[in-house]
This record gives sequence, structure tokens and C-alpha cells, in this order.
Amino acid sequence: MKKKKTCIWFILPGFIIYTLFSIYPILSAVPNSFVKWGGIGKKQWVGLGNYISLFTHPQLAPQFFNAAQNTLYYLVLNLVVVNTLSILLAYLLFKGIPGHKPYKVIIFSPHFLYPTAIGFLYTLFFDPTIGLYSRFMTLIGLESFRTFPWLSDPDMGIPLLLIVCTWKGIGYTMLLYLAGFTMVSKDYEDAARIDGANSLQLFFKIYLPMIRPTLSNVLVLTYIWCITLFDLPYVIAGREGGINRCMDVLETFFYRVTFSATSGFAGNYVGIGSAISVCVFFVVLIGASAFLLATGSRKYD
Repeated sequence: MKKKKTCIWFILPGFIIYTLFSIYPILSAVPNSFVKWGGIGKKQWVGLGNYISLFTHPQLAPQFFNAAQNTLYYLVLNLVVVNTLSILLAYLLFKGIPGHKPYKVIIFSPHFLYPTAIGFLYTLFFDPTIGLYSRFMTLIGLESFRTFPWLSDPDMGIPLLLIVCTWKGIGYTMLLYLAGFTMVSKDYEDAARIDGANSLQLFFKIYLPMIRPTLSNVLVLTYIWCITLFDLPYVIAGREGGINRCMDVLETFFYRVTFSATSGFAGNYVGIGSAISVCVFFVVLIGASAFLLATGSRKYD
């Protein structure tokens, strides 16, 4: 009993700090979303007014729907492209391709880079005047392609963001899938080979179904990461989300409206921001639950 009390005293400071700066803001967002409040002064009850403004206000609604569309676009690309590449890379490394050990380090190492460093590298590579891409095109004689509008074409916003985020984060999901493949018993593969299964059949009939729990977890994590993505879009495209807000996602939209003096809601930035955060919370909750139900409902013997 004495040891338990000692442990509580060690845990208590961290728990208090976490409660004040994480749990309390999350819980307070719900009541604050029903009031008009700028953070200082008296709160004015507006009911669903903040939510109505979020979906109908001529200045706010277009930004919200644009950010939601960009986030959805990024989510779909991430689920289809990044997860597929992660599974394939993990399987190749699991099978021990030549150089698989250094490949693990090379693929995973960008995960440790800070977003500010990645934003600098992004500009260094894609900038139309000083970028490495333009220099490389000039060097190989393809000068007509050196001014490809990587940074000035709004349609390239989310694909470029996907490239950068994939380079940074694919190593982490790859390791999760690699751990899943490692946990599959070798007896299944040996039995399948005796029955005449080839490499493709082993992958689709043995390994892929056996890592279903890992796949379910990674899909849920990917969904949450995509919906709550903030750091890289903010570092790369700034507060406004780039040209025509082509990289504006839900979290950068929330930051701009809540903490920007030019958002037009200085007298109600806490109320509007709380409404946005509550909407994002329910999007994460409903979507993650749907992924869990869809990918974790079947049982494998």
C-alpha cells in the first residue's frame, strides 16, 4: 500500500499538467461552442449560432468546406497510396531483399525530422528558381520542364503535401506492417508452399489476411492523422494555406479562425474555434469507429 501511495505522488504532477492543458481544453470546447466569446469578458449564449455560422456564413463557410474537401482528398490519397506502398515495402523487407537492413534506416529516418526542417527542404527542392528540381532539369537538357509550377499551381497543393508527408511518415506505417508480418507463424507459409502456393498467393492468401488486426489499427491511425494534420501544411503553406488555400486543411483552418487577428471573428474567436474543434472531434470519432467496425468485424481462425 505504501508503494502505491509513492507511485501516486510521482504520477500526480504529470496528471495535473495533462489535465490542465489537454483534458480541460477538450472538455471546455463543448460548452464554449454554444456561446459568443472572445476569450475575455462575458459569455453570450447563442445556442447553435456558431455551428450555423460555420456552415452558412459567407466568409466562414467557403473556407470550412474548402478545408474539409482538401482534408478528404488528402485522406483518400493517403489511405490508397501510402498504405499500399507501406504494405509492399514492409513485405519486401520482411522477405529479406538485398540491403533490407540499411533500407529500414533510410526509409524510417525522415520520421525524426522536425516539420520546420522538412518545410525548408520542400522549398529547396520545389522552388522554381533555386529548387533542385529546376537545376536538375536544366542539367539534363530539359529546360522546358524546369519551370513546372510545383508551388504556384493550386491543383498541385494536396498531391505535393502528400509527397512530403509520405516521405516523412511512410517509415512509421511500414514498421507497423513489418511487425505484423513478423508475427505471422512460418508454419502457414510452409504449409501453403507444400500445397503449391506461389509468392503472390502467399501474400494475398496467407500474409495479408493474417495481418488484419495490424491493418485495422494502421487504417484508424492514418485516418486520425489525416484529419488532425496541422504541422506540415502550416510550415509549408503558412496560415492561409497557400495559393487559393490549396493546402488548407481542417486544423489550419481552425488555427487561422481561432488565433488570427484577421479572421474577422475577433469578438467570437473562442466560440467559433470551439465549434470547429467539436465538429472535427465528431468527424474523428465517427470515422475511426466506422473503420474499426469495417476492418475488425471478421474473425480469422
